[in-house]
Amino acid sequence: MGRRVIRNRVALHLESRCRVAAKLKRAGLKVKPQTPWGQPWHKFDLLINSAVRVLLKSAAAHWSQHAVVSRGRHYNYRYLTWHFNFHRHGRMPERYADFIICVARGSRGNKRSADDYFIIPWEAITGKTFAFHRASAPYSGHYAAYRNNWEPLFKAVTKHQAPVAVTASTAVA
Repeated sequence: MGRRVIRNRVALHLESRCRVAAKLKRAGLKVKPQTPWGQPWHKFDLLINSAVRVLLKSAAAHWSQHAVVSRGRHYNYRYLTWHFNFHRHGRMPERYADFIICVARGSRGNKRSADDYFIIPWEAITGKTFAFHRASAPYSGHYAAYRNNWEPLFKAVTKHQAPVAVTASTAVA
């Protein structure tokens, strides 16, 4: 039986939020869901141990393609991609979360655990958007150290302090 495909963005976000909350609860954390669209002061999705604010961004895969001409030869590329926006109408006003978790739905194939999670501390955000592409080589971009690496979030919750950026030595494979 294949994996259910969610086309509705709100349903995709809510299901991702439930999965992340369940994962954090299994790790022994106290998770309180928020409603970012309900109250103006709630600009995040989850409050963990009453201290760490987490915003979730979910994306389903879509196909991208482009053509390249190099030395007179034409190359066509077609690949799956996931896009995440950190901004609102082109602006990133204030720090509205301690971590942003980007959920790339179905990025690892047609399995139940096929999602990739990028658990990114606010301090590590360097731009307004993040694009993750499926390729023959593993992702090695700016946010590679945060791929499926929950350790910085767990450390921030444990210490009840602002998160620190991940370094190569703290990244979990």
